Amino acid sequence: MPAHHDDFAEFYQASYSRMVALLATLVGDRTQAEDIAQEAFSRALARWPQVARYDLPEAWVRRVALRLTIDAVRRMRRARIMAVLLTAGLRGAGRRYDPHDPLEATALSVALMRLPLPQRQALVLYYLADLPVEEIARDCGVSAGTVRTRLAAARRRLERELEESDQVGDVQLGRQRSPAMMTGPYMRPYLRVANVLDGYIDYSDVLEMNFAPHEAETFGLLPGDILLNEGQDLDLVGRCAIFDGPSGMCFQNTQLRFRPRIVSTKFAAAVFKYWLDRGEFRKLTRQTTSIAHIGAGQFSGMLFPLAPLHEQYMIQKSWIL
Repeated sequence: MPAHHDDFAEFYQASYSRMVALLATLVGDRTQAEDIAQEAFSRALARWPQVARYDLPEAWVRRVALRLTIDAVRRMRRARIMAVLLTAGLRGAGRRYDPHDPLEATALSVALMRLPLPQRQALVLYYLADLPVEEIARDCGVSAGTVRTRLAAARRRLERELEESDQVGDVQLGRQRSPAMMTGPYMRPYLRVANVLDGYIDYSDVLEMNFAPHEAETFGLLPGDILLNEGQDLDLVGRCAIFDGPSGMCFQNTQLRFRPRIVSTKFAAAVFKYWLDRGEFRKLTRQTTSIAHIGAGQFSGMLFPLAPLHEQYMIQKSWIL
């Protein structure tokens, strides 16, 4: 293999995943993003002796990919919007949650996909790719002033989209465990304190309890729900994890379920982890005998930092869950 092909292989390995993630956020479809990225890298390979001499070869690939994105979005706009809305409506229907997937359908992702493509490009390149305004202008072939105008318009429109609901998410206390519920015709697995650890859920030791159909609807878990310990040692109340298990699972009353509505699941989990580390849950916890509790009412009353969409994405980028 020629030496320049070795250089290209290293470049491809280092930047391909980053390029796909960026494009997936723009077009709303991972397969389409992969197709665009592969085409852009193929064009770079055909011109690699020249592209390799640029200060930032990845910037050249990104500009090519952005031009291809415009063509792709024009072709698939109606199908893409319908796919995003359907995904949002079918969350939890046997689909596993991936906290690293920028296409997880939440109010945030749906609102982002409603933006006109030029505004979405400016927003994604500025906040997710961390590009300065001048470089975005070069990539998009417009002036820096136009980029700033698109960023401002995108922020205003997103804030309007997300102000339609005055609740951050729905809070539900789990089902109380009792001997009478240990048998019955509707036995279902449920999660308890022992299962919800710091940032992940242990599914190796899950118990079962009888949940009637209407109870299963109330206490059921969907991918992307966040479980928090309601009752635990004083320092562990509020410990949380994102549910990513199989369908049909419920949860006990030692847990609180937070189901995001107008915030990203990962951003909400980052806020709860911050509260835990800072002792915010501890301040509201009441001690009864040897068990500490924070009730659903107290948790619901905590002031949630409802950051603008672009700030939530920035926090998600730097927070490891």
